[in-house]
Amino acid sequence: FVIRSTHGDLFYVGLNGLEIYEVGGNKVILTPDQIHATPFRDVNDLPEIKKIGRDERCLEKLIEPTNDTFNDRFMWLVPFFNWEGDINLGSISNDSADSRKSVSPSYNTIFVLLDSPIKISHIKLWNYSKTPKRGVNEIEIFVDDVLVYFGSILKSPSKSELPLKARHRRDHYRDGTKLDWGTQEDPDLSQTILFTNEYD
Repeated sequence: FVIRSTHGDLFYVGLNGLEIYEVGGNKVILTPDQIHATPFRDVNDLPEIKKIGRDERCLEKLIEPTNDTFNDRFMWLVPFFNWEGDINLGSISNDSADSRKSVSPSYNTIFVLLDSPIKISHIKLWNYSKTPKRGVNEIEIFVDDVLVYFGSILKSPSKSELPLKARHRRDHYRDGTKLDWGTQEDPDLSQTILFTNEYD
């Protein structure tokens, strides 16, 4: 997953979660050792965070089940990195970065390592909802180094944009598309990227 842009924030980007599904609808169960990020793993790579302890918005939150939330304790946040030139990542104390000393060009990238080949039917993504402008906008998805998707993810609504309860539910329009994000009590913030050979 290569993150090319945010919804307006120049300094941070994040997601609430991601899920991968096989053909047949079975969710691929991922463990923390199967997910990596570069050039930064999460905000805990920042020196100012290391001085005060540990921030809960870590990489592992991407694969934990609490995604439909506005509580940033359950989200992943990372310094936004979008650089078109050559860089040297040797100074970053990050295993992923150390294995890729020179990257050109470089963007925030999430790697998901699978134990065996699978057929992917769809991917669900939850954009960063605590501060929606920090959410992912343009994204590329590669499978075995082959580009299979390039497009945009909708900005998450803020909590205040959703009705309090179901009886106050109303239609939401974003980019000309009618959406139902749920309610503040029961939000549904997921977005699905479907892989199909059908064109209709």
